[in-house]
Amino acid sequence: MKKIWSRVECEFTSKAGAILESLNPGADEGEVEALEEFIGQELPTDYRDFIVMHNGQS
Repeated sequence: MKKIWSRVECEFTSKAGAILESLNPGADEGEVEALEEFIGQELPTDYRDFIVMHNGQS
């Protein structure tokens, strides 16, 4: 996931910098664990990796 997202970020940088700038910082480990506890199951590894890199968009 990190390798794929790195390529996406490169494309955003060259073609749509405003989109990259609007992405929220990644969730921290505590936030991810709180979400997993709330939903009662672990997140898939790829999704977990994704939200640790960028947690949504503002």
